[in-house]
Amino acid sequence: MTDEINFITLQNRFREIKEFYSAENYKYIHARTIENFLAYADSFSMKHQRQEIYSTLTEYFDMISFKQIDNIIESRKLFDKYIRPLTIFFCDLRGFHMAARLWIMIVWTVPIFVLLYLFKVSIYFYAGLAALIILLVVRQLYFKAQRKTYGFMH
Repeated sequence: MTDEINFITLQNRFREIKEFYSAENYKYIHARTIENFLAYADSFSMKHQRQEIYSTLTEYFDMISFKQIDNIIESRKLFDKYIRPLTIFFCDLRGFHMAARLWIMIVWTVPIFVLLYLFKVSIYFYAGLAALIILLVVRQLYFKAQRKTYGFMH
């Protein structure tokens, strides 16, 4: 059985697993992260890396198909055990980046703007912070469009 067939089998198996879960529980099985990993899994040239990805995802699929994961504690344990080790391969060798949610950027930006206002700093600091936030949002959209993002509950 070739590696390509293995990853096609994994993609089909993940589709079946997703049918087992409701759409609001996809975050607990890290559906977007897994889909992004599967999209690039066959691009690794080293056989041992491909085999490591295949065996880790197979074990992970065994766990999430056995029992419905519907809470954050179980989800975190599975992420740390199965997904996090794969992020090393995908970050270092395929340029993946951690997904950041827009609301998290806003939650961190608003207090900084308030502090800038309280300290009555120059308008240039506001412009610099705004430019940085815009750059981060554009960067996130760029990697999301390439399907090169991963993250907990992503």
